[in-house]
Amino acid sequence: MEDVKLNLPPDIVGWIESRVAKGGFASADEYVADLVKRDRKDHTHAQLTIDDLRRMVDESRRSGISKKTTREIFEEAVAISKARGTYRE
Repeated sequence: MEDVKLNLPPDIVGWIESRVAKGGFASADEYVADLVKRDRKDHTHAQLTIDDLRRMVDESRRSGISKKTTREIFEEAVAISKARGTYRE
């Protein structure tokens, strides 16, 4: 593993320290690594090709109309977002 020195404003350092103190992460290193991993994953999703999008649309059309209510769909989307750690209130 390589060392990287970061110069961050005090409010960001405080935020990182508070996230570590809450027990979600073992160290500031782990917290920053998690952020980078999530950013990399988000960036990977942004690299969908037009063929990928066409395939997704075709699959959704073949699946038919959902029997779920709008509320059920929204609650499912919120649960997925929370599980991925991307939910924002």
